[in-house]
Amino acid sequence: MSSQTPAPVVIFTGKTAANFSASGLTFDSSFDFATFTVTYTPTKAGTQTAVMHVRTNDPVHPDFTFTVAGTDTPYVDLSPTAVGTINYPVSGNIASGVATKIKVPLTVFNFGNAAVPGQTAPVLLNFYLHDTTSGTDTPIASQSVTNLRGTASGKSKLVTLNIVVPATILTGSYKLLVKLNENAAVAETNFLNNSVLSSQVVAVI
Repeated sequence: MSSQTPAPVVIFTGKTAANFSASGLTFDSSFDFATFTVTYTPTKAGTQTAVMHVRTNDPVHPDFTFTVAGTDTPYVDLSPTAVGTINYPVSGNIASGVATKIKVPLTVFNFGNAAVPGQTAPVLLNFYLHDTTSGTDTPIASQSVTNLRGTASGKSKLVTLNIVVPATILTGSYKLLVKLNENAAVAETNFLNNSVLSSQVVAVI
């Protein structure tokens, strides 16, 4: 190929052509052969194709074409990304020895490339009080939810839950820790991002 070869040499056409790219050409010492790498960057689950054009300055074969395909296996990766403002008592404290109802807004994001299946079993949410001094996590409540069904890839859902802080909690300073999907109701590829700690601190006195 001479300097008059069209640039770029390798291009892609088709509906999903933007998902494919090619590296520059590398020639062997004799300049008889050239190699390049095709990279597939999926934007959704499933198989996508494009037509690859290798353009030359050969008047007989100015354009060699091939069909290329890439497949991305569907997967779900749910992660609780934020605990919203919890409606603790106005004083900001919880009285020890008294059961206290609180409302917890939880944002859950789907980092996967596919939506949560519509027939997914109820997803378990476990709640703990995290002692800010000792680091001890004390379980206080569990709740199963179905409204994460259908959460699309790259989307989040706000789940609001009503739970009770038991009267048995010892005095101390706490944050709320939420762990998601410990019952594996959703088949995820990553279970390491399934917990979130609130920014609010509450005192049990």
